[in-house]
Amino acid sequence: MKRVVWFAILLSICSPAAAGLREGVVAMQQGDYATAWRELRPLSESGDAAAQYYVGLLHAQGRGTAQNDVEAAKWYRRSAEQGFAPAQNNLGVLYNTGLGVGEDFAEATNLFRRAADQGLAAAQSNLARQLASGRGGPKNAAEAAKWFQRAAKQGDPNGQNGLGALFANGEGLPKDNVQAYVWFNLAAARFPAGPARDQAVGNRDRVAKLLTPAQRAQGQQIAAAFQPQPETPAVAAAPAAPAASAPRPATAAPNPVLAAPSDPAGVSADQVRGAQALLAALGYDPGVADGTLGAKTRAAISAFQERVALPVDGQISAPLLARLRDAATAAGLNVPGQASRSTAVLPPSVRPQQPATQERPRTAGPTMTGSGSGIVISRDGHILTNNHVILGCQEIRARPPGAAAAVPVAVVAFNQGDDLALLKLPSPAPGYARFRDGSTIRAGEDVVVVGYPLRGLLSSDASVTTGAVSALSGLRDDARYLQITAPVQPGNSGGPLLDMSGSVVGVVVSKLNALKIAQTTGDIPQNVNFAIKTTTARKFLDANRVPYETARGGAEMRAADIGDLAKGFTLSVECWK
Repeated sequence: MKRVVWFAILLSICSPAAAGLREGVVAMQQGDYATAWRELRPLSESGDAAAQYYVGLLHAQGRGTAQNDVEAAKWYRRSAEQGFAPAQNNLGVLYNTGLGVGEDFAEATNLFRRAADQGLAAAQSNLARQLASGRGGPKNAAEAAKWFQRAAKQGDPNGQNGLGALFANGEGLPKDNVQAYVWFNLAAARFPAGPARDQAVGNRDRVAKLLTPAQRAQGQQIAAAFQPQPETPAVAAAPAAPAASAPRPATAAPNPVLAAPSDPAGVSADQVRGAQALLAALGYDPGVADGTLGAKTRAAISAFQERVALPVDGQISAPLLARLRDAATAAGLNVPGQASRSTAVLPPSVRPQQPATQERPRTAGPTMTGSGSGIVISRDGHILTNNHVILGCQEIRARPPGAAAAVPVAVVAFNQGDDLALLKLPSPAPGYARFRDGSTIRAGEDVVVVGYPLRGLLSSDASVTTGAVSALSGLRDDARYLQITAPVQPGNSGGPLLDMSGSVVGVVVSKLNALKIAQTTGDIPQNVNFAIKTTTARKFLDANRVPYETARGGAEMRAADIGDLAKGFTLSVECWK
């Protein structure tokens, strides 16, 4: 099948319109954006769908004209309404990021689908990501797999990397580490140097450790034999230029089809500097906060994007800036002047906690900077913990019960408002917790806390403490929490609060700052600690379709026996930077 490249629209010179379009595209290829603008703008005004798309691209990138996302969206829309797939895809990216239009995940998904149906690989990958994450509609791993497969078979590295992830996690497809290795390997070979390639290489290498030498050799043979199978899109002709229905292959124009925001044009130096400051304050290393989107800053952005489940592209976008502000606020950092989520302009007054001119000491690899606890809550290996336990981490590891070492775990979802995060082990877990069902917890009931407090100072074994439920709400009568008397230390966060039959009735989250309260009241509070109620935790798990189990109250057990039971599903969660 002869490949038809969407964005390479070099037409035979059979009309002035076709000649103008050809000259405009060639000028873009050569970096002569003033000429490209001069040739393409009149054609776009006359209704040429391809020219409208390229004019939108010039506006989006600020080349040949002032950068203007609103104008970019206008021209993409005019082209998209004529069925031009690259314009449909790029307009979808704008709706996904809130640049130039109001953020609308459902409309983004609709646009990606229209372009994907026409065979555009970038749109197929974008649509698959929407379906896999539940953006713009319900999650659908099976359909996501279908679109990742179509994009991957065309040779799209984003599709290959996404398909590898589904095989590795057994989501939408049967778990198959050999196939995961094949697709991660292909993605790593096709991505250009940068954060996306680094991620694919990391994925490939992690899966490779799970394979036998024979399986790795098999995967390498499959990858070596791979040949892209491009789909031939049905090109819709623009009314004013019928010749546009017959594109021919040619050299691509720069960044014409977006798998994600791919150009920092239009992002001010103050926005970049603000993002660098927040990244540094959250524990990442973006380099010097100089307002330049360099390699170190892109790498830090990519690490943060992976942490918060944003598309990993190492670029500044409205959702990235908003998530950075949310993360900083949740971490208690001083973030002045909340900006609109549609623009998320960061004030230049936000600065890192250490001087911007100093780079962090370089190490041979990441080091563990903190830890908490987690609860295995499904046969599939899902882990429930606190969001603040994993905030700002470049890599998260968990030590399964009985394991000699911690293993990397994936971040599935998080909720900053409720301080909950969902992780997943690379393989099913032998033991898992059950939530209490039936009667609700009452004030005065005895409870047990299990976790891994003060790692490196106290015992490396799980600790078991006892106490009682002292109140059915938290600070300022927050109904999401229980107040408990069981002793809690740093590192207990994310661990289980258990009733006397061994069922989970809460997720340990915090303790009062005794010194701060003493400064205010003149008295030191004793054993005032908090746990997130299971009603809140189960809503979070339900929203992410986790197959947890419940149990009605059974025979009362001794605290020591409950501790032994809980050690089979309570694990240490490590933050690495």
